Amino acid sequence: MPTLNIKWPVLGVSLGFVAGLAISVPAHRANPILAAPGVFLGLIIACVGTVVTAVLLLFGKHGGPLVALFATFLMMLAVLVLLPLIWPYPGSEGTKPLARITMEGRK
Repeated sequence: MPTLNIKWPVLGVSLGFVAGLAISVPAHRANPILAAPGVFLGLIIACVGTVVTAVLLLFGKHGGPLVALFATFLMMLAVLVLLPLIWPYPGSEGTKPLARITMEGRK
């Protein structure tokens, strides 16, 4: 097995952390209903990317950029799964009748 430069996994982990935060933070700070499709898409991309790069690594491809890509997808998946356990999404305000919303908007 060839030696691996440590810069590739560190670069991948840091990119995955930033990407996971960039996807997840708007759902925590704004309306989670509007941000949910983006978080779901991010989870799908992270899962598929992790599986594909893991399969490539298992078949003997050990290049530095591939290891960085695997670390990126894995860290992105970890952030998207674990961050809501630490910082829960805000609850919804419940439903409001349409008449109340339009009357509040006119005031």
